[in-house]
Amino acid sequence: WVFPTFLMRSLKACLNGQGIGRLPEAERRQRMELDIEALSVILGNKKYFVNDKRPTTIDATVFGYLWSNFDTDSEFTKFMSCCEECRKYDNLMAYYNRMREMMLASADKYVITNRGDGTASSPSHFCTKLHIWLELSGLPYTLVGVGRPDGPYGKVPYIELNGKAYGDSSAIVEMLSEKYNKDLDADLSPEQKAMSVAVQRMVEEHAYFLSVADIALQDGAFSVMVNKFLPLSAFTKLFVPSLVRRNLRGNLNAQGIGRLSEADRSDRMKKDIASLSGILGNKKYFISDEKPTTVDATVFGYLWTAMSTDTELTKFSNCEKECRKYDNLMAYFERMQEMMMKSSEKWKTKA
Repeated sequence: WVFPTFLMRSLKACLNGQGIGRLPEAERRQRMELDIEALSVILGNKKYFVNDKRPTTIDATVFGYLWSNFDTDSEFTKFMSCCEECRKYDNLMAYYNRMREMMLASADKYVITNRGDGTASSPSHFCTKLHIWLELSGLPYTLVGVGRPDGPYGKVPYIELNGKAYGDSSAIVEMLSEKYNKDLDADLSPEQKAMSVAVQRMVEEHAYFLSVADIALQDGAFSVMVNKFLPLSAFTKLFVPSLVRRNLRGNLNAQGIGRLSEADRSDRMKKDIASLSGILGNKKYFISDEKPTTVDATVFGYLWTAMSTDTELTKFSNCEKECRKYDNLMAYFERMQEMMMKSSEKWKTKA
Protein backbone atom coordinates (compact mmCIF):
# COMPACT_ATOMS: atom_id res chain seq x y z
CA TRP A 1 0.00 0.00 0.00
CA VAL A 2 2.98 2.33 0.46
CA PHE A 3 4.03 2.56 -3.21
CA PRO A 4 0.55 3.36 -4.69
CA THR A 5 0.12 6.14 -2.09
CA PHE A 6 3.55 7.54 -2.88
CA LEU A 7 2.88 7.36 -6.64
CA MET A 8 -0.51 9.11 -6.39
CA ARG A 9 0.98 11.85 -4.22
CA SER A 10 3.75 12.41 -6.80
CA LEU A 11 1.27 12.56 -9.69
CA LYS A 12 -0.94 15.04 -7.86
CA ALA A 13 2.07 17.23 -7.09
CA CYS A 14 3.06 17.25 -10.77
CA LEU A 15 -0.48 18.16 -11.83
CA ASN A 16 -0.72 20.92 -9.26
CA GLY A 17 2.61 22.29 -10.38
CA GLN A 18 1.42 22.32 -14.00
CA GLY A 19 -1.93 23.84 -13.04
CA ILE A 20 -4.41 21.21 -14.27
CA GLY A 21 -4.55 19.60 -10.85
CA ARG A 22 -5.93 22.80 -9.31
CA LEU A 23 -9.00 22.81 -11.58
CA PRO A 24 -12.35 21.30 -10.51
CA GLU A 25 -13.44 18.13 -12.34
CA ALA A 26 -16.13 19.96 -14.33
CA GLU A 27 -13.63 22.45 -15.70
CA ARG A 28 -11.14 19.71 -16.58
CA ARG A 29 -13.91 17.91 -18.47
CA GLN A 30 -14.85 21.10 -20.33
CA ARG A 31 -11.25 21.65 -21.39
CA MET A 32 -11.04 18.09 -22.70
CA GLU A 33 -14.25 18.62 -24.69
CA LEU A 34 -12.78 21.75 -26.29
CA ASP A 35 -9.44 20.07 -27.08
CA ILE A 36 -11.04 17.04 -28.77
CA GLU A 37 -13.48 19.23 -30.69
CA ALA A 38 -10.53 21.31 -31.94
CA LEU A 39 -8.73 18.14 -33.10
CA SER A 40 -11.84 17.06 -35.02
CA VAL A 41 -12.15 20.45 -36.71
CA ILE A 42 -8.46 20.56 -37.67
CA LEU A 43 -8.58 17.02 -39.07
CA GLY A 44 -11.73 17.70 -41.08
CA ASN A 45 -12.09 15.31 -44.02
CA LYS A 46 -8.35 14.68 -44.42
CA LYS A 47 -6.78 11.24 -43.91
CA TYR A 48 -4.02 12.72 -41.76
CA PHE A 49 -3.65 15.93 -39.80
CA VAL A 50 -1.72 17.90 -42.39
CA ASN A 51 -2.58 16.24 -45.70
CA ASP A 52 -4.06 13.20 -47.42
CA LYS A 53 -0.77 11.87 -48.75
CA ARG A 54 1.10 10.60 -45.71
CA PRO A 55 1.37 10.94 -41.93
CA THR A 56 3.76 13.58 -40.57
CA THR A 57 5.30 14.38 -37.20
CA ILE A 58 2.03 15.75 -35.85
CA ASP A 59 0.33 12.40 -36.54
CA ALA A 60 2.94 10.64 -34.40
CA THR A 61 2.09 13.05 -31.60
CA VAL A 62 -1.71 12.98 -31.93
CA PHE A 63 -2.10 9.27 -32.61
CA GLY A 64 0.44 8.43 -29.89
CA TYR A 65 -1.76 10.32 -27.45
CA LEU A 66 -4.98 8.69 -28.68
CA TRP A 67 -3.45 5.21 -28.81
CA SER A 68 -2.23 5.36 -25.22
CA ASN A 69 -5.68 6.50 -24.09
CA PHE A 70 -7.69 3.96 -26.08
CA ASP A 71 -5.45 0.91 -26.12
CA THR A 72 -3.29 0.77 -23.00
CA ASP A 73 -5.76 -1.33 -21.00
CA SER A 74 -9.52 -1.94 -21.33
CA GLU A 75 -10.16 -1.29 -17.63
CA PHE A 76 -8.08 1.89 -17.73
CA THR A 77 -9.94 3.19 -20.79
CA LYS A 78 -13.24 3.29 -18.88
CA PHE A 79 -11.94 6.28 -16.92
CA MET A 80 -10.53 8.26 -19.86
CA SER A 81 -12.61 11.30 -20.78
CA CYS A 82 -10.53 11.60 -23.97
CA CYS A 83 -12.03 8.33 -25.26
CA GLU A 84 -15.56 9.39 -24.38
CA GLU A 85 -15.16 12.68 -26.25
CA CYS A 86 -13.44 11.18 -29.31
CA ARG A 87 -16.34 8.79 -29.86
CA LYS A 88 -18.55 11.81 -30.60
CA TYR A 89 -16.59 12.53 -33.81
CA ASP A 90 -16.70 10.09 -36.72
CA ASN A 91 -13.66 11.62 -38.42
CA LEU A 92 -11.48 11.20 -35.32
CA MET A 93 -12.54 7.57 -34.85
CA ALA A 94 -11.91 6.82 -38.55
CA TYR A 95 -8.46 8.45 -38.21
CA TYR A 96 -7.72 6.47 -35.06
CA ASN A 97 -8.67 3.15 -36.67
CA ARG A 98 -6.68 4.00 -39.82
CA MET A 99 -3.50 4.78 -37.88
CA ARG A 100 -3.94 1.82 -35.54
CA GLU A 101 -4.34 -0.57 -38.48
CA MET A 102 -1.14 0.83 -40.00
CA MET A 103 0.79 0.25 -36.77
CA LEU A 104 -0.51 -3.27 -36.19
CA ALA A 105 0.27 -4.28 -39.78
CA SER A 106 3.97 -3.57 -39.18
CA ALA A 107 4.34 -5.44 -35.88
CA ASP A 108 1.83 -8.17 -35.26
CA LYS A 109 3.76 -10.70 -33.16
CA TYR A 110 5.39 -9.75 -29.87
CA VAL A 111 7.65 -11.54 -27.40
CA ILE A 112 9.81 -10.11 -24.66
CA THR A 113 13.57 -9.62 -25.16
CA ASN A 114 16.57 -10.18 -22.92
CA ARG A 115 18.35 -7.71 -20.58
CA GLY A 116 21.24 -10.08 -19.85
CA ASP A 117 24.61 -10.41 -21.61
CA GLY A 118 23.93 -13.84 -23.10
CA THR A 119 22.70 -14.79 -26.57
CA ALA A 120 19.21 -15.89 -25.48
CA SER A 121 16.49 -13.59 -26.76
CA SER A 122 14.65 -13.68 -23.43
CA PRO A 123 15.17 -14.73 -19.80
CA SER A 124 11.81 -16.51 -20.07
CA HIS A 125 11.80 -20.08 -21.40
CA PHE A 126 8.27 -19.66 -22.71
CA CYS A 127 9.27 -16.55 -24.67
CA THR A 128 12.31 -18.20 -26.23
CA LYS A 129 10.21 -21.26 -27.05
CA LEU A 130 7.74 -19.10 -28.99
CA HIS A 131 10.56 -17.12 -30.63
CA ILE A 132 12.27 -20.33 -31.82
CA TRP A 133 8.99 -21.75 -33.10
CA LEU A 134 8.30 -18.54 -35.07
CA GLU A 135 11.79 -18.74 -36.60
CA LEU A 136 11.34 -22.41 -37.51
CA SER A 137 7.89 -21.76 -39.00
CA GLY A 138 9.12 -18.97 -41.26
CA LEU A 139 6.35 -16.61 -40.15
CA PRO A 140 7.28 -12.90 -39.97
CA TYR A 141 7.55 -11.50 -36.45
CA THR A 142 8.90 -8.60 -34.43
CA LEU A 143 10.40 -8.94 -30.95
CA VAL A 144 9.29 -6.21 -28.59
CA GLY A 145 10.58 -5.74 -25.04
CA VAL A 146 7.84 -5.01 -22.53
CA GLY A 147 8.08 -3.78 -18.96
CA ARG A 148 4.69 -4.73 -17.53
CA PRO A 149 3.02 -7.39 -19.72
CA ASP A 150 -0.53 -6.50 -20.71
CA GLY A 151 -1.46 -9.72 -22.51
CA PRO A 152 -4.61 -11.77 -21.93
CA TYR A 153 -3.12 -13.49 -18.87
CA GLY A 154 -1.00 -10.57 -17.63
CA LYS A 155 2.26 -12.32 -18.48
CA VAL A 156 4.58 -13.05 -21.38
CA PRO A 157 4.72 -14.23 -24.02
CA TYR A 158 1.75 -12.89 -25.86
CA ILE A 159 1.20 -11.83 -29.44
CA GLU A 160 -1.09 -9.37 -31.12
CA LEU A 161 -2.43 -10.49 -34.46
CA ASN A 162 -4.81 -8.36 -36.52
CA GLY A 163 -5.68 -6.31 -33.46
CA LYS A 164 -6.41 -9.30 -31.19
CA ALA A 165 -4.16 -10.43 -28.34
CA TYR A 166 -3.37 -14.09 -27.68
CA GLY A 167 -1.60 -15.52 -24.63
CA ASP A 168 0.05 -18.81 -23.52
CA SER A 169 2.95 -20.03 -25.67
CA SER A 170 1.44 -23.47 -26.40
CA ALA A 171 -1.95 -22.02 -27.31
CA ILE A 172 -0.27 -19.43 -29.56
CA VAL A 173 1.74 -22.11 -31.37
CA GLU A 174 -1.38 -24.22 -31.87
CA MET A 175 -3.39 -21.25 -33.18
CA LEU A 176 -0.69 -20.06 -35.59
CA SER A 177 -0.01 -23.62 -36.79
CA GLU A 178 -3.65 -24.05 -37.74
CA LYS A 179 -4.23 -20.54 -39.09
CA TYR A 180 -1.18 -20.46 -41.35
CA ASN A 181 -0.76 -24.20 -41.99
CA LYS A 182 2.62 -24.25 -40.24
CA ASP A 183 2.48 -27.52 -38.27
CA LEU A 184 6.12 -28.45 -37.66
CA ASP A 185 5.02 -31.94 -36.58
CA ALA A 186 2.83 -32.78 -39.59
CA ASP A 187 5.24 -35.46 -40.88
CA LEU A 188 5.74 -37.21 -37.54
CA SER A 189 4.33 -40.64 -36.76
CA PRO A 190 1.87 -41.09 -33.86
CA GLU A 191 4.70 -42.52 -31.74
CA GLN A 192 6.97 -39.57 -32.53
CA LYS A 193 4.20 -37.12 -31.68
CA ALA A 194 3.61 -38.92 -28.38
CA MET A 195 7.34 -38.73 -27.56
CA SER A 196 7.33 -35.04 -28.45
CA VAL A 197 4.48 -34.31 -26.04
CA ALA A 198 6.10 -36.36 -23.25
CA VAL A 199 9.43 -34.54 -23.57
CA GLN A 200 7.73 -31.14 -23.63
CA ARG A 201 5.81 -31.99 -20.46
CA MET A 202 8.99 -33.12 -18.67
CA VAL A 203 10.76 -29.89 -19.60
CA GLU A 204 7.95 -27.41 -18.97
CA GLU A 205 6.32 -28.99 -15.94
CA HIS A 206 9.36 -30.32 -14.12
CA ALA A 207 12.84 -29.24 -15.30
CA TYR A 208 11.66 -25.65 -15.80
CA PHE A 209 10.55 -25.39 -12.16
CA LEU A 210 13.86 -26.84 -11.00
CA SER A 211 15.57 -23.96 -12.82
CA VAL A 212 13.19 -21.42 -11.30
CA ALA A 213 14.15 -22.85 -7.90
CA ASP A 214 17.84 -22.34 -8.77
CA ILE A 215 17.09 -18.61 -9.03
CA ALA A 216 14.48 -18.12 -6.32
CA LEU A 217 16.08 -20.23 -3.60
CA GLN A 218 19.74 -19.21 -4.03
CA ASP A 219 20.56 -15.77 -2.63
CA GLY A 220 23.31 -15.06 -5.15
CA ALA A 221 21.18 -15.99 -8.16
CA PHE A 222 18.21 -13.97 -6.95
CA SER A 223 20.44 -10.95 -6.40
CA VAL A 224 21.67 -11.15 -10.02
CA MET A 225 18.10 -11.42 -11.27
CA VAL A 226 17.00 -8.35 -9.31
CA ASN A 227 19.96 -6.23 -10.39
CA LYS A 228 19.87 -7.18 -14.07
CA PHE A 229 16.29 -8.03 -14.88
CA LEU A 230 14.14 -5.87 -12.62
CA PRO A 231 14.48 -2.18 -13.56
CA LEU A 232 13.68 -0.78 -10.11
CA SER A 233 14.29 2.59 -8.54
CA ALA A 234 16.23 2.84 -5.28
CA PHE A 235 12.92 3.25 -3.45
CA THR A 236 11.11 0.26 -4.99
CA LYS A 237 14.16 -1.94 -4.42
CA LEU A 238 13.40 -1.64 -0.71
CA PHE A 239 10.31 -3.85 -0.97
CA VAL A 240 9.62 -5.16 -4.51
CA PRO A 241 12.36 -7.88 -4.53
CA SER A 242 11.01 -9.42 -1.31
CA LEU A 243 7.49 -9.48 -2.81
CA VAL A 244 8.78 -11.09 -6.02
CA ARG A 245 10.74 -13.71 -4.12
CA ARG A 246 7.79 -14.51 -1.87
CA ASN A 247 5.62 -14.98 -4.95
CA LEU A 248 8.19 -17.25 -6.63
CA ARG A 249 8.57 -19.36 -3.50
CA GLY A 250 4.80 -19.60 -3.15
CA ASN A 251 4.46 -20.85 -6.73
CA LEU A 252 7.27 -23.37 -6.25
CA ASN A 253 5.70 -24.68 -3.04
CA ALA A 254 2.31 -24.98 -4.73
CA GLN A 255 3.89 -26.90 -7.62
CA GLY A 256 5.84 -29.10 -5.21
CA ILE A 257 9.46 -28.44 -6.27
CA GLY A 258 9.86 -25.76 -3.61
CA ARG A 259 9.21 -28.31 -0.84
CA LEU A 260 12.17 -30.50 -1.88
CA SER A 261 15.62 -30.29 -0.33
CA GLU A 262 18.44 -28.86 -2.41
CA ALA A 263 19.95 -32.37 -2.73
CA ASP A 264 16.64 -33.77 -4.03
CA ARG A 265 16.28 -30.94 -6.55
CA SER A 266 19.83 -31.53 -7.76
CA ASP A 267 19.18 -35.26 -8.15
CA ARG A 268 16.00 -34.62 -10.14
CA MET A 269 17.81 -32.25 -12.47
CA LYS A 270 20.50 -34.88 -13.07
CA LYS A 271 17.84 -37.40 -14.07
CA ASP A 272 15.98 -34.95 -16.34
CA ILE A 273 19.14 -33.94 -18.21
CA ALA A 274 20.32 -37.56 -18.47
CA SER A 275 16.90 -38.42 -19.94
CA LEU A 276 17.19 -35.62 -22.51
CA SER A 277 20.64 -36.89 -23.51
CA GLY A 278 19.32 -40.45 -23.82
CA ILE A 279 16.35 -39.39 -25.96
CA LEU A 280 18.52 -37.22 -28.22
CA GLY A 281 21.08 -39.96 -28.76
CA ASN A 282 23.03 -39.45 -31.98
CA LYS A 283 20.30 -37.51 -33.75
CA LYS A 284 20.73 -33.90 -34.86
CA TYR A 285 17.35 -32.96 -33.39
CA PHE A 286 15.11 -34.53 -30.78
CA ILE A 287 12.82 -36.41 -33.14
CA SER A 288 14.83 -36.80 -36.33
CA ASP A 289 17.96 -35.82 -38.22
CA GLU A 290 16.00 -34.07 -40.94
CA LYS A 291 14.69 -30.89 -39.31
CA PRO A 292 13.78 -29.36 -35.93
CA THR A 293 10.18 -29.80 -34.76
CA THR A 294 8.02 -28.31 -32.01
CA VAL A 295 9.81 -30.25 -29.28
CA ASP A 296 13.10 -28.61 -30.32
CA ALA A 297 11.56 -25.17 -29.80
CA THR A 298 10.63 -26.29 -26.28
CA VAL A 299 13.85 -28.07 -25.33
CA PHE A 300 16.27 -25.58 -26.86
CA GLY A 301 14.17 -22.69 -25.53
CA TYR A 302 14.69 -24.12 -22.05
CA LEU A 303 18.41 -24.80 -22.54
CA TRP A 304 18.97 -21.39 -24.13
CA THR A 305 17.56 -19.47 -21.18
CA ALA A 306 19.26 -21.73 -18.62
CA MET A 307 22.68 -21.60 -20.28
CA SER A 308 22.86 -18.27 -22.08
CA THR A 309 20.63 -15.62 -20.49
CA ASP A 310 23.43 -14.05 -18.48
CA THR A 311 26.92 -15.23 -17.53
CA GLU A 312 26.47 -14.30 -13.86
CA LEU A 313 23.12 -16.10 -13.65
CA THR A 314 24.45 -19.21 -15.41
CA LYS A 315 26.90 -19.82 -12.54
CA PHE A 316 23.91 -20.85 -10.40
CA SER A 317 22.28 -23.10 -13.03
CA ASN A 318 22.21 -26.82 -12.23
CA CYS A 319 20.84 -27.39 -15.74
CA GLU A 320 23.99 -25.91 -17.30
CA LYS A 321 26.26 -27.90 -14.99
CA GLU A 322 24.53 -31.18 -15.87
CA CYS A 323 24.34 -30.49 -19.61
CA ARG A 324 28.12 -30.09 -19.79
CA LYS A 325 28.46 -33.78 -18.87
CA TYR A 326 26.89 -34.83 -22.19
CA ASP A 327 28.67 -34.17 -25.48
CA ASN A 328 25.54 -34.81 -27.53
CA LEU A 329 23.51 -32.22 -25.61
CA MET A 330 26.26 -29.60 -25.88
CA ALA A 331 26.61 -30.26 -29.62
CA TYR A 332 22.83 -29.94 -29.97
CA PHE A 333 22.87 -26.67 -28.00
CA GLU A 334 25.62 -25.20 -30.19
CA ARG A 335 23.84 -26.35 -33.37
CA MET A 336 20.52 -24.77 -32.40
CA GLN A 337 22.16 -21.61 -31.06
CA GLU A 338 24.08 -21.16 -34.31
CA MET A 339 20.85 -21.53 -36.25
CA MET A 340 19.11 -18.84 -34.17
CA MET A 341 22.05 -16.45 -34.26
CA LYS A 342 22.03 -16.47 -38.08
CA SER A 343 18.81 -14.45 -37.89
CA SER A 344 19.87 -12.32 -34.92
CA GLU A 345 20.09 -9.09 -36.90
CA LYS A 346 16.31 -8.98 -37.15
CA TRP A 347 15.63 -9.68 -33.48
CA LYS A 348 18.70 -8.96 -31.33
CA THR A 349 17.47 -5.86 -29.51
CA LYS A 350 17.68 -5.27 -25.79
CA ALA A 351 14.55 -4.44 -23.81
